[in-house]
Amino acid sequence: SHPELLSAAGRLGVTLVLVVGGTDAVGAHPLGGFEPPAERPYGVVALVSGPGEAALSAGADRIVQLPFDPGTFTSEILEVVEAH
Repeated sequence: SHPELLSAAGRLGVTLVLVVGGTDAVGAHPLGGFEPPAERPYGVVALVSGPGEAALSAGADRIVQLPFDPGTFTSEILEVVEAH
């Protein structure tokens, strides 16, 4: 559940939360229902189909377009982890 994810993400040692973001469709939550706090020790990456501006506005540190490029996926994720 979303409350459980938020609670677990706040635990010591969590460095990344990866969510499947919604689309830009009306009524879809841009981070799949996850609402990260502004101050957090972990990065948030949203896998999105579509532009992804809504996911960034909702708190994602980075968006990754679906389908993603497996050749760059790991480096994109590591950049977010290293930034936090």
